[in-house]
Amino acid sequence: MAMIDMGATNNFVSWHVVDQLGLVVTKNLTRLKAVNSNAMPIHGSVVSSLKVRTWQAECNFTVVNLDNFDLIIGIEFLGLAKAFVAPHIKGILIVDEQSPCFVHAMSKGPDIGKSKEIELQTAKQFKVG
Repeated sequence: MAMIDMGATNNFVSWHVVDQLGLVVTKNLTRLKAVNSNAMPIHGSVVSSLKVRTWQAECNFTVVNLDNFDLIIGIEFLGLAKAFVAPHIKGILIVDEQSPCFVHAMSKGPDIGKSKEIELQTAKQFKVG
């Protein structure tokens, strides 16, 4: 499952997804500091093709340990895809001129505990570049 984080400058992918897809990791000695946590080392970075519905492009991902998500999509993706979150219509609009599309998203609002199937199965659409 993927999360859109408009506060994240980068895109992040979990180590198990990278391992599962056999992506090549470029090692990096950088450390990542999230709010209210200690700085943690990252595993490296990958560049891979990301496909979301009809939109597809090469994206950079920082490889980290993630607990609850396979991908965290940040500002880098939103800018590249010309995408924006549209909570009033429960989804994400990608308005890239070549391949505009709409992606239904799962809400973590009033229906907590009543999970709905999410159309943005990003880990499955994440393809080796």
